[in-house]
Amino acid sequence: MRPRIKLRGTTTVELLHYFDQAVAAVGGEAAVKRALQSEPGGDRVWLLAIGKAASGMTLGAQEVLGQRLQQGLVITKYQHGDAQLSADSRLQCIESAHPVPDQASLDAGRLLVEFLQRVPSEDELLVLISGGASSLVELLPPEMQLSDLSRMTEHMLSNGLDIIEMNIIRKSVSCIKGGRLAAWLGQYAVRQLLISDVPGDNLEDIGSGLLVESQRTLDPESDLARSLPDWLNQFQSATPALSSTSIENLRRLKSRIVASNAIACQAAAEAVEQAGETVVQAKGSLNGDVEDISAQIISVLTSASASNGVYIWGGESTLNLPAQPGRGGRNQHLALKVAQGISDHPGITVLSCGTDGSDGPTADAGGMVNSDTVSKGLTLGLDVNDFLARADAGNYLQATDALVTTGPTGTNVMDLVIARKHA
Repeated sequence: MRPRIKLRGTTTVELLHYFDQAVAAVGGEAAVKRALQSEPGGDRVWLLAIGKAASGMTLGAQEVLGQRLQQGLVITKYQHGDAQLSADSRLQCIESAHPVPDQASLDAGRLLVEFLQRVPSEDELLVLISGGASSLVELLPPEMQLSDLSRMTEHMLSNGLDIIEMNIIRKSVSCIKGGRLAAWLGQYAVRQLLISDVPGDNLEDIGSGLLVESQRTLDPESDLARSLPDWLNQFQSATPALSSTSIENLRRLKSRIVASNAIACQAAAEAVEQAGETVVQAKGSLNGDVEDISAQIISVLTSASASNGVYIWGGESTLNLPAQPGRGGRNQHLALKVAQGISDHPGITVLSCGTDGSDGPTADAGGMVNSDTVSKGLTLGLDVNDFLARADAGNYLQATDALVTTGPTGTNVMDLVIARKHA
């Protein structure tokens, strides 16, 4: 991965290097290779990979398994595929939409259950799951249509629900999430390797727990359920309960997390130390509303007692969107909000990026800002408050040469904010 950014300078290069090292440490290909080398598995393996990191994870499995790989199904986001995988006749590669599902997501759900039913009972199934799986594949109850699913997803995204809340709702209207996919498993051995993109690394929250029995269900009396519009509540009783066979299948399945945000933060900290710099803070939390998180970051960096060095935050913030949002995502919004707060504090540079290389519905990873970002915008006639109000941070960052674009990184462990304060 090579981030492309117009900002230049020593601080810029260093922060990009730290981000690179963090992403490399949780790369899907390397993480799966390490896991399979320590636990090789059977002689005949079928492969199922779903998520934004599905291609990278499959490349790792492809290398280690070699001829032991029999057939595979790879489901990933548009523009996240890999030519090497498409050239392998054993693999069927599908791309669908994220963050709002499309018809390809439903087609992928149908192909998914058909694939599971083809695995011979004497073989092994290796399942590779990463963030984005919730949107990329779905099987709906008959009462629900794609338009309902899209409307539901857009409602959740625009109202600032966190990933845990979103996945609870997704599982309540899905025939495969919340462990329900287990209904189509055969008697073959199954193990899954996961890259966590959720706070707490809870298995049932990764990809909405396709093969994990859900402990978090939508309580009709909860504040979350009461906040849902009536048109969505009508679908809550349409999804099937887990059968005894599904529960048995889930309990014999072996699961292992191979990459997480904590690992990425640690790798960034190690890169900082290797460069001879001081790590002031190794892991702060990004979980919460982006307005609150940005205020906390600004407070830490601009405090009179703040030490020079590098600060690292990891996690996933939420963003409430206006009716007609502009270009951007939570990282771009956070970066611009922080730029506003550090404009009177020279010597601070902040990088905020999604580790998967995408931010919201955009193809950009995030932004890198400093104390000059706002003044540069003023010379161009740009009003920061106007862009923030319209959720149009991406266009502001592009105009001020502060937009970070990496392309798909082959992993997905939420977001990283890396800041450097110097005299």
